[in-house]
Amino acid sequence: MGWGPALTLLLVPEPSAATSSPRIELHWRAPSECPDEASVRARTEALLMEPQAHAVADAEVVRTGDGFALTLALVGHAEATQQHHARDCDALADVAALVVAVAADPTLAVRSAAADEAAAAPEPAPAPAPTPPDPPPPSASESIVDPLAVVAIVTDDVGPRPPPAPAVGGLLGLHGVVGRAELPGVDVGVGIVAAIAWRRLRAELGGRYLAVRRRPITGVAGVHASVASWNTTVAGCADFVAARVRIGPCLGLELGVVSAIADDAPVPQRSRALWLAGIGRLALRWPADERVQIDAGLEGVVALRRPSFALRDRPAAAVVTGPGGVRATLGFVVALGHLRRNWRPGDPIGRSRR
Repeated sequence: MGWGPALTLLLVPEPSAATSSPRIELHWRAPSECPDEASVRARTEALLMEPQAHAVADAEVVRTGDGFALTLALVGHAEATQQHHARDCDALADVAALVVAVAADPTLAVRSAAADEAAAAPEPAPAPAPTPPDPPPPSASESIVDPLAVVAIVTDDVGPRPPPAPAVGGLLGLHGVVGRAELPGVDVGVGIVAAIAWRRLRAELGGRYLAVRRRPITGVAGVHASVASWNTTVAGCADFVAARVRIGPCLGLELGVVSAIADDAPVPQRSRALWLAGIGRLALRWPADERVQIDAGLEGVVALRRPSFALRDRPAAAVVTGPGGVRATLGFVVALGHLRRNWRPGDPIGRSRR
């Protein structure tokens, strides 16, 4: 066999890596009437000319009163988050495709601007003498631009940008509680909570009523104590986001008044005493709608001051409150300020999604 076929095989060039498709990682979430993720990615890649272009972006479109709102985050770009409003969701898909394309290939903005100027310029009149050639376009290293500085696409559908979200938020909530911690037997009650939040930190003030529990007094047959409690809680919390759930660990104190009534004693007796406990709680909240969030929590309670109640003429006959324990809570909260928005994983707490 001659050397011709072998040399032919050796000289066939390998496929170039430059022919691979641009590496655009786009995470797109939008209502069903909007273009899907594949459509937006295709629009983005259609704008690209640089084979090695690469960008990672996260986009979410939500309905608003007058149309749709787009929030677009470019991963790896400082402060690279944009918000756009439009009455037509398709227009927002075009905006997202352009911004992501410029982030992947910053020279695209320069080439697009040069092409627009050339198309808008009138044909030059014949000149008697040749004019010197235009200077060459800037190189890629000289043409790098900030993708957030791209000229805005202005159409009739694009409205004014919303005001920045406040850094301060709050919660107002109502919940039920059940567990074994304070009263003899099972704690069953209802509570309210108010909170003020700044970014990831939250301060809570709560009130809680634990319903009457009727227990026999040890050592005295036929005599019972009806025990109830009114408590106030103060706690400091943090906020973290995972999927569509806010995770809020809290630490604080619970101070209350426990009342006991022995109405079937030979001489009916009433008494009150202070209750003090340390609490640690893990709360989970997820959105039911724009403002209302479902709130579920599990808290551990450690009694720091544990009152007991005894009959005046029988000190040994007593009812003792619990040493602490575990309670579960379930209810809802109304969110205010930046806590009112729809969220997604990794969002900074102060950024609005209205």
